[in-house]
Order: sequence, then structure tokens, then C-alpha cells
Amino acid sequence: MSFLKYNGEICNSYFCSMNNSPAYIPEDENFDLKLKINVVKAEIEKVKNELNEFEAILRNFVLDDMIEEQELAAKYRNFQKEKKNKRLAQKKKGKNYQEPKGLKVVQNEKVQEESQESKLERKQLYRETMLRIHPDRVGNSMEDKSRATELTIKLVEIYSSGNRKELELFCAHVQSEEDKESSVLMDTKIENSATVVYFENELANLELNLAKLKSKHTYEVLSTYERPIDFAQELKDFYKDRIEKLKKRTRKVK
Repeated sequence: MSFLKYNGEICNSYFCSMNNSPAYIPEDENFDLKLKINVVKAEIEKVKNELNEFEAILRNFVLDDMIEEQELAAKYRNFQKEKKNKRLAQKKKGKNYQEPKGLKVVQNEKVQEESQESKLERKQLYRETMLRIHPDRVGNSMEDKSRATELTIKLVEIYSSGNRKELELFCAHVQSEEDKESSVLMDTKIENSATVVYFENELANLELNLAKLKSKHTYEVLSTYERPIDFAQELKDFYKDRIEKLKKRTRKVK
């Protein structure tokens, strides 16, 4: 259930139409957090698209070199493995050779039981929340169905990741939203701390993902090179050097 209110002070081109109609914004305590989340999501998509396009160009430019380097690297790994096996076979022929004793792994039964119990609790939490938000259990309106589907997809994604803390935050957020909707019907305002924590956690995760994307060397090239395409030649030179070294290391290999 959504409620709208007019706030003339923040009316601008983002919230108002060209005919100067009043700005209507959702009465939502988490509006700022949601806005930040959407901004970060949009930036993540933008950076992803830029990286995918640039990296596709680079791959096409050095594809043959990449394939040759991988083939030579595999050949060198096999060569090293064969040398190691030959040395081991020679050692086994010696009179004083002893088979290495394997380390005994002591299983902590109590820890295993706790881990299994935690797994069952996480599964139960997932099931209970799924029953609350499943599209088949909400109203018939398209808006309700769409919202329920979105929540269901998010729940499955979090559960599959195995992150219990994130699952607990999401489930608390769902419960908080249900409590909030019920309280609105009674015209009673409730605390929304669980939902705030959930959105703060989601924002933090998104910002971390964005930081990881921007830490990639290809993004640094895009951001700092006057002509990013020049990096393609640098990459080709790198593979050329790598291939020459691998050829020397594997020249005696049949």
C-alpha cells in the first residue's frame, strides 16, 4: 500500500513534469536509501557495460595469442608434472624411502552438529518467508504480483548464496514491511529499524561490488588512458613475451 504527499520545497525537474504540475513523492522513510541504491545499481550497470564492450575488443585483438599462450602453458604444466613424477619414482627405488604419512583429520562432531542445525534453521527461515511473499499468496493486482515476484527472486538469490546474515536481514525486512502495512491500516506508526538495516546492508553490498568493478585494471585503463585502445598493443606485447618464454621452457618437450 503506498501513500503520496505533496512537498513543494523539493519540487524540481526530477519530480515535476514540464507543465509545472505538483510533485508527488512516496511517503517512505527509506526513500533516501532506496534512491542511493538505485543510483549505485545504475552506475554498476554502466560500468559493467563499458567493461564488457572494452574487454570484448581486447579479446578479439589478442585472441590468437591468448589461445597459443594457454596451449603452451598447459604443455609446460604437464612437463613439470612429468618431471615431478619421475623424481618421485627414482626416490621410491631407494632403500631408505618411506611413504609420507598422511595427516589425520580430526572431525569435531559438535561443530558438525551445530553446522547442520544452522543449515536447517536457515532452510526453515527461507521456507517461512517464501510462504509469506510467494506470488500465489498475494492479491490479484498486477502490482502486488510483480512486487511478490521481485521479492521471491531476491529471496532465492540470497538463500542460494548461503549467507545467513543477509538472509536474516532480508526476512526481517519482509516482516517489517508486513507489520508496517498492517499498522497503516490502524493509522499507527511503527519503527522501521529492520527495513533500514536491510537497505543499508544492500547499499553496502552494492557499493562493494561497484568498488570491485572499478578496481579492475581494464577499468583503470578506461579511466586514465587518453586513448584506451592503445592498451590493446600493450596486451599483445605482454602475450608475445609470455609466449617466447614458454616456448623456451618447452622446446625439449615432444
